[in-house]
Amino acid sequence: MEEKYEVIAFRQQVKSPIQVAFVAHAGEILSWAGIPRKSDEMLTGYQRFLDEKRVDGQILPFFQNSENCSPTAIIVALRKDSTLGHCKLANESIAPGEIIKTTLTILFDEASVQTDELFESALRYVNNRLSQSPSEPESVVVEEEQEEDTDNSESDDETSDDDTLVHLGTSTLERMKQLLDDRNNWRNPNFRKSIIEFVKPVMLIDGQHRTSGAAKIGENGLPFVVCGLYDVPWTEQVFQFTVVNLKPKRLPPSTITAIAGLSLTRSEQDDVETRLRQAGVRMAEVSMMSLVAYADESPFADLVDMNIGSRTENKNRLGYTTVKRLSAPWYRATRKSFTLIAKEIVNTNNQTTARNEWREQRYWFDFFCAFWDTVRAQYSSDLWTKNEGNNLFVGAIFGGCKKQYSLKWMRRDELPGIYRRINLRKTRSKIGRNSLSPNS
Repeated sequence: MEEKYEVIAFRQQVKSPIQVAFVAHAGEILSWAGIPRKSDEMLTGYQRFLDEKRVDGQILPFFQNSENCSPTAIIVALRKDSTLGHCKLANESIAPGEIIKTTLTILFDEASVQTDELFESALRYVNNRLSQSPSEPESVVVEEEQEEDTDNSESDDETSDDDTLVHLGTSTLERMKQLLDDRNNWRNPNFRKSIIEFVKPVMLIDGQHRTSGAAKIGENGLPFVVCGLYDVPWTEQVFQFTVVNLKPKRLPPSTITAIAGLSLTRSEQDDVETRLRQAGVRMAEVSMMSLVAYADESPFADLVDMNIGSRTENKNRLGYTTVKRLSAPWYRATRKSFTLIAKEIVNTNNQTTARNEWREQRYWFDFFCAFWDTVRAQYSSDLWTKNEGNNLFVGAIFGGCKKQYSLKWMRRDELPGIYRRINLRKTRSKIGRNSLSPNS
């Protein structure tokens, strides 16, 4: 498939990407634009789950009214090389502030989509992104809390923790690679369908629901103004999706967390983190909730409603706000008991240093998991899931559990040497088991 469009192209600033404006029908857009949707199986995508009820119940009826139109542009990323296609501007020499007319060519090898070349191309794409991530974990940037440090002593130099802190965005991309490496998945038509979205020459950043609804009107769908960002990397796509949806449509925090925390590798997230902060994304919340909701060792893994998937799937999950409320005290360590633990682990009397290390090295998450694993062990497995008649899996009850079980466990004089920093992760399974019980 090859499409040519006469476009207007310009560059706003010296380092900003070339922007391209043209008109295309919704049917055309869906033929050459991939929609990298996030799902339970493919968490690395940044687009939301397609809400068919919204498309058929709201958007389609809106466009069926002949007086209605959508003047807002569909935003896409034009990829120079998607492994199975490419986008090419006839003239790429555009100075900042200059506006030119040129031709955009979009080429897509549709025939290869039905062959194994699809998965081989996707593997090349994934390997390329993984190769740009550092092999060794980098220091995690932690948001400092606005508070006075009442301690005067400074911390001693500490050796770095030998345990690797796996970045969840990197791990989701590695999970995609594992799925692609397993050739049994290549025979799965649903897997093939999802992979196609990652190798198309264009990525749809904003407007998937409007485009999907408008494509059902007429032979080739309704025409839209398309704003294309030319040759932008994955990081820029995630950034633009987040910014576009953050304020006007007000994406729920759960979706922002899933996108910013899981769609980017460690190095990709580092590259764009400052800009995400400037755009209003709460990166501390992203760091905290992506671990609690998705890390395999979390007692709440896959049990939190992250606004991904269908309503039916999410109705049996805990509310995002509920779990955030449970997690925040552990992450912040502003309570005296947590601060005392952090100081002992880090071996410092400096409050700020202890709290920063507590968050940066994810000690908070080790203790959070140990605590809630212990709580979970007191009940049968069927109670650790949300279903009708189960009164345990409710936010208010969890809050009560936290208060009851923490009274003894959080006392500093109860902390054995097993919690020392160097042995913490190696002995996590032992934490709390001997010092915590329902009768404590």
